[in-house]
Amino acid sequence: MLRTFLLVLALSVPFAVTAKDQPPEPVVVKDIPTFVEHQMALRADLEGGGKKFAHIKDSSKRELYRAQDRMLEMLKGKQTIDDLNEFERVEVYNLQEEIGSILQNAEGDRQVCERGDRMGSHFKEVKCMSKRDRDRARDDYRDLLLFPKTCQGGTCSSGTSGG
Repeated sequence: MLRTFLLVLALSVPFAVTAKDQPPEPVVVKDIPTFVEHQMALRADLEGGGKKFAHIKDSSKRELYRAQDRMLEMLKGKQTIDDLNEFERVEVYNLQEEIGSILQNAEGDRQVCERGDRMGSHFKEVKCMSKRDRDRARDDYRDLLLFPKTCQGGTCSSGTSGG
């Protein structure tokens, strides 16, 4: 009985986290005018030049402003997310992820989504992966096309001069 109690206690200790250690709950805004207000307040904070966003380089701020401009243009005249078609939802999601990753200084971890055909079907699907993973897959595919493997006598090597 004592062993069972100690086991339960040992398993529950890693999950005993105080509220201050937990990340803040994400704010889910479903009505577009409120979301636009949040974006405009963010822009005012960035342009104010305070300490809050001092870690963001000017080039990153320009990218953020560009993403905000594209997103705000797409959301113009819309009231809810239901007013957006599937393509616009994916684009707004990607732009929002880009803005968030710039603010968190985590561009490689930014989620990028693409809408396309499911293999072997006419159904559409949305595939999401981190920018880092997408870039790595693109580079691997490019290397596979540029430097195909050659096999002779049971050994295979890359077509590069090094190996």
